[in-house]
Amino acid sequence: MRLRRPSVTKATSFALVCLAGLMLDTAWPAAMVLKNVTLIDGTGAAPVRGAALVIDGGRVSWVGPLDRLQAPAGAQSIDLTGKYVIPGLIDAHVHLGLVHGLTQDVHFYTKDLVQQQLGVYAAYGITSVLVLGTDPDLIFDIRAAQRRAPATSTRVFTAGQGLVYKGSYGGVAGLNGRVASAADARAAVDAQAAKGVDVIKFWVDDEFGSLPLRMPPDVSQAIIDAAHHHQLRAIAHVFYLDDARTLVQQGVDALAHAVRDKPVDQSFIDAMKLHQTWQLAETLSREASFTYSTLPFLKDAFFTRAIAPSTLEILSSSKYAQERAAAPHFAR
Repeated sequence: MRLRRPSVTKATSFALVCLAGLMLDTAWPAAMVLKNVTLIDGTGAAPVRGAALVIDGGRVSWVGPLDRLQAPAGAQSIDLTGKYVIPGLIDAHVHLGLVHGLTQDVHFYTKDLVQQQLGVYAAYGITSVLVLGTDPDLIFDIRAAQRRAPATSTRVFTAGQGLVYKGSYGGVAGLNGRVASAADARAAVDAQAAKGVDVIKFWVDDEFGSLPLRMPPDVSQAIIDAAHHHQLRAIAHVFYLDDARTLVQQGVDALAHAVRDKPVDQSFIDAMKLHQTWQLAETLSREASFTYSTLPFLKDAFFTRAIAPSTLEILSSSKYAQERAAAPHFAR
């Protein structure tokens, strides 16, 4: 794990201190000791109180109880009494570089905006993200630059441009093309694989029935098979239980949302276990926008420290709340 030198003020002011959240723009000293933390190591073991970490040359070289600490000569020490250190978190369902304020547009996508957003993830302790199908090809340059050098920001993995069936829901206007047949789908997977994507993403949805079509099973099967031919995992955006059942039987590797039209049953859970299908993280902000007319955490300092004041003002306004409550599918 490659780190950068923290600001003492920031490192000691957060209720939660994640290693990635200590990354700023200046180089680490030769050695640093974080002392008196409560360490949660991610193994399921009980938290270790009064723990210490030695960071040597930007890497964690030792972790353990404070009474066993042998600090390197000349190491800088930071006392984090009352704070917690946890492993870096992973967000396996994000969309980078597309939103400025509350507006989404592919033209916002720049290297600078992507890097700025990766910095926000890092500040919240997220060391890796997976972008699911909404990246222009610029992402491959950004990823390549990260992999040529020791990591100094949140690592990015990408599905490139995910696959959308013509007439159905998915993707971003001006970025994601449309496939109309199984042959189209196989060719599109081949194209993404040639770019070096980490996974293949596709959408099976009709946006609450407002669009005429959903991706048919022969097309989704073609995508899954083509992905596996390239030794890539296939990840499907789903909404409906019936679609999710079909996809699991077809061998999809992961579902990028929970089923949202009805409760799942035991037979579906058993099928996921049988086929080793996993459930990826939700895009929680999207689900929250369906659930709340006014978000419940707008005054939480953990949230507000990373959001533009102008965006917060909009989110907090009665006009915005009324518009959300009047959205066509809000009641559902």
